[in-house]
Amino acid sequence: MQLPTIHLNGSNGQRLLDQYIAAIAVVADALAALRQIDVNGRDYYVKGPQIIGIALDEHQARQERLASVLAELEQIAMHISDQVRRV
Repeated sequence: MQLPTIHLNGSNGQRLLDQYIAAIAVVADALAALRQIDVNGRDYYVKGPQIIGIALDEHQARQERLASVLAELEQIAMHISDQVRRV
């Protein structure tokens, strides 16, 4: 993953950090909302007995992808924060 370097010819460090913090909050809220979704077997059984397992696996994979995005955003924000504090 490429991390930004804060310098005079680039983005304002604090502004960039604020943008990442805002994105982190939105993705964290989305992940929390996704985790609240009930994947109920009664919503899938008409398609066959194996479908609930597939639906649960897909739901878990969505959560993992979103958690991965959140972790990347947090890593970038921490990198930017470290640079902003040094200025």
